Amino acid sequence: MERITKVMGKTILYIGNKLSSSKTNPTTHATLEEGLKAEGYKVISASPVRNKILRLSHMILVFFKNFRRTDYVLIDVYSTQNYWYAVLLARLSAAFSKKYIPILHGGALKDRFNRSPNSTKKLLKNAWYIISPSHYLKEEVESLGYLNVKYIPNPLFLQKYEFKERNKFQPKLLWVRAFDRIYNPLLALKVLKILLEKYPGAELCMLGPDKDGSLEICRKFAKKNNLPVKFPGKLKKSEWAKLSVHYDIFLNSSEIDNTPVSVIEAMALGLLYCFY
Repeated sequence: MERITKVMGKTILYIGNKLSSSKTNPTTHATLEEGLKAEGYKVISASPVRNKILRLSHMILVFFKNFRRTDYVLIDVYSTQNYWYAVLLARLSAAFSKKYIPILHGGALKDRFNRSPNSTKKLLKNAWYIISPSHYLKEEVESLGYLNVKYIPNPLFLQKYEFKERNKFQPKLLWVRAFDRIYNPLLALKVLKILLEKYPGAELCMLGPDKDGSLEICRKFAKKNNLPVKFPGKLKKSEWAKLSVHYDIFLNSSEIDNTPVSVIEAMALGLLYCFY
């Protein structure tokens, strides 16, 4: 109670990926927002708008409507086009003397920093703190000369995950991610195909929404090669957590990754983690 009293009244403006739909998995934005509110902070967040231009406009509008009563500005930083939202909001925060904290996401950020050194400087040089969910990204940012980097792992409410102790592991694979080329879902099926040569009882379940047509590509590959794979689609966290008891190995097929929440969730559920 003492800790909550200390932060009560503090207001956080959280700018980032608040998108949620049938085509996306839940992001860390909602989880962090929930945790901050539980600690006694008032959180104003943006943006849930899908159109990229309108989303940026909404972020700017929310900033100007609330910056005077805001104590801290949190800014999600991705390596994709969303990176430019972060740069602009960081510049606005600095211009109005607001303490802002970039939160780094994604293993491809190193490449983004190398491709956009000037904008990276504008983003990071005036940051109050820089938050990294992994030691890898922390070291990369520190190598650029920014030493105010804090390592904070991606948030997870462990009480929502029931750990299953597995004494024997079978080749029963679970894959949880959006069907998107950047996550290389086809590789998971190729792994299953190889496993079947030695373990004819191997099977795979691939959970997640289709983002760019990769799901249909995977379906066709599975059908062509007669692979024992299930595609249940997108499930709620609680639903796939219950489903996970029927599997022993969590498969991550991403070519570039940082510390995916799905991998942390798999560990919390007792699944053996494999990266290809």
